[in-house]
Amino acid sequence: MNKACVLLRCMPDPEANVRVLDDGSVSWGGMPPVPNTGDMSALELALRQREAGAIDSVSIVALEQDQKSVLRLGLAMGADEAITIDDAANGMASLKESAALLALFLVEMQATVFLCGHQSAEAESPLVAHFVSKKLGWPILTGVATMSIRATSVRTTRNLEKGWRETFEAPLPAVVAARESVAEPRYVGRSALARVARQSIRTWGSQTGVMVAPMRRSGRFTRPIPAPIFVPDSSLCALDRLEQVVSAGVRQSGGVRFVGDPAEVAVQFADFVEDRVGPIWLDRVD
Repeated sequence: MNKACVLLRCMPDPEANVRVLDDGSVSWGGMPPVPNTGDMSALELALRQREAGAIDSVSIVALEQDQKSVLRLGLAMGADEAITIDDAANGMASLKESAALLALFLVEMQATVFLCGHQSAEAESPLVAHFVSKKLGWPILTGVATMSIRATSVRTTRNLEKGWRETFEAPLPAVVAARESVAEPRYVGRSALARVARQSIRTWGSQTGVMVAPMRRSGRFTRPIPAPIFVPDSSLCALDRLEQVVSAGVRQSGGVRFVGDPAEVAVQFADFVEDRVGPIWLDRVD
């Protein structure tokens, strides 16, 4: 039974008029916070996997009590349950402390995959995901563009520069950090929001003194990283650089290049092989 848990967070509205007040505090013009786009993409990925039958249930969790609005949005999208984590710091816990609470929560919930956005309001990297992965010893897959969950593993694809992609596969349980806008969140109408307006959101509290032992799991490449493109030496003249490009840098890498017509190249190749492995005997077939 695979169970997904998605972290939902809020961030300041990028359209808000930001002002610094006389006391040094920051005013967002009374604009309410908006859901973190990366987390919403992660929720959409999890919901699609549930619809495909790879996940049995999807739970959403928030680290602060005042983020119930984004939890209700996740319930309207189709999440099975919503939970807030009650921390003793009243929302002032550090990222490591929040990750420790999440780790305890995931163990108690018996979750097999934890999802969140790759970027968040506090950083441009999945810090919470890394801390949870280190705390539990689960493999982490970051920068995820696509995801497919199997019985005992999760396979993800990461977009690279110039159109390249990397495919990873890791055993479950695992941590997945999704890129924003890789999965457009589904539309939520007013009727769906009204349906979940009174749905209960329970609060989870950690038990003091509970320790989580790392499982020490790791993922693996399912496809190697593309080989780097050879770049000619810029200090050479144009003709020599062109020769390097045509030969793909064979001489620079210690190789040998054969030049001439096909008959000459064949003789050079035969001599090259004989010098290294011994005589070559060819049987002529009429």
